[in-house]
Amino acid sequence: MKFLLVVMMILLFPAFGFSGLSHENGQDREIFEEGLLVAAKLLSKNSESKGGAALVKFLMWMDSSNKTAKEMNVQLVFSEPITAKAGGSEKKLAEKILSRSDQLKSELSKRLLYIYVATQLDSSNAKGKQLLSEMNDMAYDLNFKNLLKKADKLKMVDLSKIAAQKAEDKRLNEAAEKEQKKAYKDDNKVSKADIEKLLDSVKFKAFTYSESSILNAVNLLTHKLYWRGVQFTIKGKRISVSSETTTSNGAVYYHGPLWQPQLQVQYIREKTRTSSNSKNKNNQNNKTESQGTMELVPSNGYILKNKTIREILAHMQRSMSLDYTVEDGEVVIHDGKLGDFHDAPENGFDAGGLLAALKSRDIKTTKKYRGKVVPMNGIITGYGTHNHDTIFISMDGGFVRLHISKSKLDAKIYNRIEKRVKAWKSNGGLKAYRERLREIKDNDEDVMKEDIVSPDVFLSFEATCKGMDRDRLIFEDPVFAFIEETSESLINIKKGR
Repeated sequence: MKFLLVVMMILLFPAFGFSGLSHENGQDREIFEEGLLVAAKLLSKNSESKGGAALVKFLMWMDSSNKTAKEMNVQLVFSEPITAKAGGSEKKLAEKILSRSDQLKSELSKRLLYIYVATQLDSSNAKGKQLLSEMNDMAYDLNFKNLLKKADKLKMVDLSKIAAQKAEDKRLNEAAEKEQKKAYKDDNKVSKADIEKLLDSVKFKAFTYSESSILNAVNLLTHKLYWRGVQFTIKGKRISVSSETTTSNGAVYYHGPLWQPQLQVQYIREKTRTSSNSKNKNNQNNKTESQGTMELVPSNGYILKNKTIREILAHMQRSMSLDYTVEDGEVVIHDGKLGDFHDAPENGFDAGGLLAALKSRDIKTTKKYRGKVVPMNGIITGYGTHNHDTIFISMDGGFVRLHISKSKLDAKIYNRIEKRVKAWKSNGGLKAYRERLREIKDNDEDVMKEDIVSPDVFLSFEATCKGMDRDRLIFEDPVFAFIEETSESLINIKKGR
């Protein structure tokens, strides 16, 4: 009876399928589409084909809502003739699956599943046999049913929405170009609304700047958008300007008294990182490990990768206390407002230090911080759901929490951080960090926390201090929240600060 109920659910499920969804990874899409043809071919020739049966189960794991895969699965269960279109080569498909498995080295369960299915399709494949032998030697569980259960489901996306978004972006760009041509002819300035769209759509693959090269950064933004009718201008006292140059096309570029990268060779630095908080491949701790990446970047500068102009401006707001205003035809970069704690350290107050100060329940200290927007930093040690519409990031052992509304949260960045923190803790990073803190305290060393911890779990943020609640220091409504190492923003960057 239970078996018949399961079969009925499988037969009825097509009505609830998600036909607009497909695999996020292009190679997975190819494997799935070709797999449908190969599975039908193998099972049409031999209804007891082990490779064909394994492939159908694999395809159901890849996308259980696909009508063709479900029909083949039912036909396989009832030993009925396969009606799906047949074709393709099992040997070529096996090679594709093995190639995809090479990209899944960080996802062991998935990789084992792909290798197993490939060897079922082509048992003579040398690479597949070698990999399967290695996995057996390492005593991995290669039971097919268990592999299907353990492997996380593949990410699915709506390709029609992605295509529509690309078409819309192309339309906006083409419209923008036409608008600029018109603007050059009749001197009409680009509207504020159109500039707002450009700030969110135009990206830099790599953007570097520093305190001393900020003028060059502003000039680069002008160079990027001036042909579209947008000038970036500077006002206020925060940025020192000694002269301006107006070029033949009317663009204004700024020059100042500080170091600028076009005047001398950029400083080359090799990024190094102490691995005291994680195990290296040889299980050797507490050694300086070169990351092997050479980057051209101003000394004490920032490297922003694959960021929109909006995100770049937000980073400048946070790192240099600047602000910006969008007007018709221009973006004005000006001084930011001095907050209640403009004398705070560059990265803000240490979360653990402020927790210790507020734990005293001193009235004067409490009044100074509670209800104020405070610049802070801390080491992310946890995360979770506060309530149905709010998540929290916990720092310094969970006694400091930053609450972020899900409506403001950048879910992709949050998911990345979850994985990083989990990996850092499972690799012994948190334990090593706490041990190092004890050493620093015992030896009375003068060491910054961010210098002894993995930088991709070091958070800088500015948020409203709610005070102590059940021995926890609570912050809400963040103005910004950045991971220092990657300049990733936990909250969606919106207009203005």
